[in-house]
Amino acid sequence: MSVHSPASGRGTRVSAPVPAPNGQTWRGAPFLAASGLIFGWPPILIRFLAPHFGPVTQSFYRYLAAGAFLLAFGALTGHEWRLPRGGLRVLALPISILFVHQLCFMWGTYLVPAVTAALIAKTNVLFTAGLAYALLREERAVLRHPMFWAGAGLAVAGVLGVTEGNAEAATRTNPIGVGLLLLAALSWSLYAVLVKRVVGVVSPFALAAWAPLLACALFLPLALLPRSHPIAGHFGEVWSAPLWASTLLLTAGVVVIGIGNGCYYYAIRALGPSICSTVMLVTPLVTASFAPLVLHETLTLRQMAFGTLLLFGCFMLTRLGVRAAISGARASVQEGAAGKI
Repeated sequence: MSVHSPASGRGTRVSAPVPAPNGQTWRGAPFLAASGLIFGWPPILIRFLAPHFGPVTQSFYRYLAAGAFLLAFGALTGHEWRLPRGGLRVLALPISILFVHQLCFMWGTYLVPAVTAALIAKTNVLFTAGLAYALLREERAVLRHPMFWAGAGLAVAGVLGVTEGNAEAATRTNPIGVGLLLLAALSWSLYAVLVKRVVGVVSPFALAAWAPLLACALFLPLALLPRSHPIAGHFGEVWSAPLWASTLLLTAGVVVIGIGNGCYYYAIRALGPSICSTVMLVTPLVTASFAPLVLHETLTLRQMAFGTLLLFGCFMLTRLGVRAAISGARASVQEGAAGKI
């Protein structure tokens, strides 16, 4: 995973990145805690609402509510919410991949327990690291680092153990759901890598607002499919479902995608991406804490052990990415200083 830490200094040797000011750090901590708590809920809410809505319906209305909320918030607060000229063309490929991610994640979560889905989703750290290191020439040397392969091995072993379940208790996880969740993690990682280029053209807030809305347009053709088709969109379900269920669906989109992402973006600006990406590894623990209360779902001891391996492997990959970014920042500053002597 690439984490870019800007360095500054003219004719000065910089040996370490400058930490965020204490006041800014304390202001960012509550936002990071809020985003971590919020991001643990999507698998729980998806499965809780599954009896009332299909996967496509949930995806469409969650994205619609989030995008509309962020656009309204941006217009009222003065954030840069408009797309620049050529923005749609730049976003076409990332939005298509985001659509695939959402569809696979939603379908996969319907087929496996919420906590298992939350753990498998963390493999995006592994996929993002691999894609970034493979596509960015300056980071390819990281592939030769022993920590990369150790972290990747632990993450893969963790996924296999978590999804295997307890065969004696007939709790083996649905393999189709596992495959869909892995594809969702891979597509999210590809989206994240592509977005690094997009943010040079589109502001982060505009991207957060328009990405879900544009993805909604890709869900609309699914409503034309026969109702018996597995990925058909039944958007009228929001009117026939109980009022509380429809309200919760829209609220989940606003809170999880809208407010959750907003808190996370602010936390990154205040605390830096390395701290935030590491803290986000604990979101499956939030899912595991509330899933037994809401869904009566629990993990076996075997799955808990392998889930720990998965998270630790992802933690190793995260720290390796941070270390590589710091080394690259130091090298850039030292080369710049040498050129000015």
